[in-house]
Amino acid sequence: MTAPAPVASFRFRVEVVARGPRGGGGRSVEIDVSEVRLPPFRRRPDPTREPRETPSPRRATETSANLILRRGHTGSTEFYDWWREENDSKRRTRRDVIVTVLNEDGKPMTRWSFDECRLESFEYSPLDALDSAVLMETAEISFERATQEQRSR
Repeated sequence: MTAPAPVASFRFRVEVVARGPRGGGGRSVEIDVSEVRLPPFRRRPDPTREPRETPSPRRATETSANLILRRGHTGSTEFYDWWREENDSKRRTRRDVIVTVLNEDGKPMTRWSFDECRLESFEYSPLDALDSAVLMETAEISFERATQEQRSR
């Protein structure tokens, strides 16, 4: 029996689900993104144990513990609207983000659900008249819980 082939990382789907005030199902919007940076899944520290060594200061090159979504700017205001809601405490809406990796046939294979998400930061790449790069949007999203679900091939 041979091991299954690794899954390609370029077939994926990202959905943002806005939930109602009592957590009920809300509208789901599929967002086109060009890059998803999944957070590292680290063990939570045990407050009852003494650390074995002093933790080193965090380096700027380390990955964020948040979910990162990047895409080329198309004029869509989904991330900007979410940022505005996060900064207007009267209109804040709870959201979940679902990242699904698709197999060769376009069927869901692995799915990560990030619950109780907040848009921590949203930024655009620099505008530069001397460069022909795509204007990029980057959203950094914190979350309360993450789960992974595996589907059969």
